[in-house]
Amino acid sequence: MKKSLKLSLIINFTFMLCLTFHTVNVNAQQKIMGDSSIKPPEKVIYKKPVTVHKAVQQTAVSTEKKVAAVKQKPNTSAKPNTSAKSSASTKTAAQKSKAAPAKPQNKPKSSYQVASRGSSTTSGAGNSQKIVNYAKQFMGVKYMYGGMSPNGFDCSGFTSYVYKAFGINLPRTASGQAGTGISVSKDNLVPGDLVFFETYTKGISHVGIYVGNGQFIHASSSKGISIASLSDSYYRPRHRGATRILK
Repeated sequence: MKKSLKLSLIINFTFMLCLTFHTVNVNAQQKIMGDSSIKPPEKVIYKKPVTVHKAVQQTAVSTEKKVAAVKQKPNTSAKPNTSAKSSASTKTAAQKSKAAPAKPQNKPKSSYQVASRGSSTTSGAGNSQKIVNYAKQFMGVKYMYGGMSPNGFDCSGFTSYVYKAFGINLPRTASGQAGTGISVSKDNLVPGDLVFFETYTKGISHVGIYVGNGQFIHASSSKGISIASLSDSYYRPRHRGATRILK
């Protein structure tokens, strides 16, 4: 009796345990299926790329080329700015005239005779004055050591240039020019005579052209082509004589 009761209790307990496991398993499955937070993956929709017809593409390219050509084409209807052009040309001409060296207005004819040692000391006043007038046309030209042109003169280069315009070739140095023509005293000077000085070195080292009234024109190292006085405190004690070139 006791054994049968004990067996019955064991069977009932086993049945109840299996039933409990089954109930728990069913509830768990229902909870998983009913959970709304778990969503199935979205479907990927493949979109076929849009293809442009070849003729449409060519039309678009042609239109772009036409637009670019119109932008690059110069505006031929616009009139040139003549006022700016004339202003620029006027400015260029002014710069050229400013940079150009002084030029004599009237170049003299070379029909003069050179005086020699022992000849008469008489000089044609008209011819001598022409030399002076020609020399004065270079007033203000800068001093340049070794210069023999309107771009720049030194003392003997200036006298050589002036006399060469009258067909007379003088020696290149001041001391050489002192041995040309005939000697004249300071009291007998006439326009056109050469006057000599001893300046920076022993012996004759400077020369100018007498213009009258006790003055002479020369290439000064500090002032360029200018006129100075024979009685100047610097030149008076350094005066070393004069010569007449023209007969």
